[in-house]
Amino acid sequence: MAGRIANLQDGQRKDFAEAAQICAPLSQSDAADMLNVSRRSVQSAHKVQEDGIPELIEAVEKGDMSVSTAAEISELPEDEQVEVIARGEKEIMAKAAEIKIRQRVAKEVGLRF
Repeated sequence: MAGRIANLQDGQRKDFAEAAQICAPLSQSDAADMLNVSRRSVQSAHKVQEDGIPELIEAVEKGDMSVSTAAEISELPEDEQVEVIARGEKEIMAKAAEIKIRQRVAKEVGLRF
């Protein structure tokens, strides 16, 4: 929910903003404070909404997957997201961990050059 209400522009998703009793666009920090979650969680939710396939978004909305795990999976191309989700929870967790490791290594390598 926080990912949806953060950074709403005037007139954009007005129905949702009104339901959440928002009078003006909110920043990610404001949305996080409003819903008592971290800003990082809001950023992860936004990433899932932008890059995740509908099944990934639905899994988060149902509470079947954490938003942080879904954000990692959303890094994959859409066809790989479909494959990972179809394989179940163990594959999802393994792939999310693999993506995190690759990101850390890439960051370390980038810092050395």
